[in-house]
Amino acid sequence: MSTPAAIPTVKGLEFLRLMMLSREGDRREGILLRQSKGWFQVSGMGHEALGALAHCLRPDDWIFPYYRDRGLMLARGLTNDELALAYFAKEDSGSAGRQMPGHYSSREHNVFSVCTPTGGGLLPACGTAWGMKLAGTDSVALATIGDAASRQGEFFEA
Repeated sequence: MSTPAAIPTVKGLEFLRLMMLSREGDRREGILLRQSKGWFQVSGMGHEALGALAHCLRPDDWIFPYYRDRGLMLARGLTNDELALAYFAKEDSGSAGRQMPGHYSSREHNVFSVCTPTGGGLLPACGTAWGMKLAGTDSVALATIGDAASRQGEFFEA
């Protein structure tokens, strides 16, 4: 049995920095919401370590996130400034202010827009993966969901 490769200290520190950045962004959004300066927030606290998945992906791979994936989005290359633009529904955000906060998307980083029903990204992820296979590429489509979505029709169909 082979032993897993150790994570270099520099990479581990980068993972930790992104996890802390994600937690702090969530904390600040929560404060803004309680001050009535925001209108909606779904925290990703406890899900920060998913950012490590982004380091296993290439730029041509696609991510189909759900609304608790702030850490994954930061690791993919989105910034807290971009996430703040989305939180305040600004025109310069990835959705031009048309999407709810926490519903990440980025054409530049191959991030498919979050669907509010947490399993809603599974079928588009399967279609994207199939399309990549038909095109002969070795790219992947990563879809993340919450626990409850694993009991929904989209999960079983995908």
